[in-house]
Amino acid sequence: MRTRQRGCRGVHVRLAAAALLVAVAAAAAAAVVDQSQPVTDRSALPFVVGGPTNQVLSQTVTAGVSARLSAVRLPVGCLSGTLTLQVQEVSAGLPSGAAVASQSLPAASLPPPPPEVGFRTIAIPGTPFFEAGERFALVLRSTGTCEVAAGPLGDAYPGGEAVFQDRALGPSGWLPLGPRADLPFQTLVEADTDRPFPPFPEDRTTGFVSVRCFLAALGP
Repeated sequence: MRTRQRGCRGVHVRLAAAALLVAVAAAAAAAVVDQSQPVTDRSALPFVVGGPTNQVLSQTVTAGVSARLSAVRLPVGCLSGTLTLQVQEVSAGLPSGAAVASQSLPAASLPPPPPEVGFRTIAIPGTPFFEAGERFALVLRSTGTCEVAAGPLGDAYPGGEAVFQDRALGPSGWLPLGPRADLPFQTLVEADTDRPFPPFPEDRTTGFVSVRCFLAALGP
């Protein structure tokens, strides 16, 4: 009788783990990529966020569907400090300073893996809602030093542009990033689950539970 009870408890544990796995997988399937510029140029130097001149990077984005923004994926890594990603309203095509959501992460959660920085998923608290065609800005700041991989030459994402601010240049406002007009990024939205879930450039996540964490609990 005792052996049978232990076996039942083992089955119950496996069933509970399986149910949790299904729930996590369902939640992940509800998030789809809306806007994307996934191309990085590893031959170019990365863009600094923070650093000695307190540089700020931003990428404006045009929502493709009416949905809630649940996460952003960026090829970002940090050496020190805290990285803050704000989602801001846009005015005259530029970040307005009015944040609708903000997420801060310590450098330890975004280490730059050798030899290059990979895409990381950053959850957006509050999942702000944007109408299709509405513009918003992703704004990156750091109290230490972080880096974002460079995008390709030219205007790789017509729905927005990358701009920056740098204390070394004085109160000059937002300036174009240069010949590499856009940062690499992806926006994830809560949308219709009938829409296919595309693959990510690289499977590194921050702020999300990994489905693989539960595989060991299921056993053979």
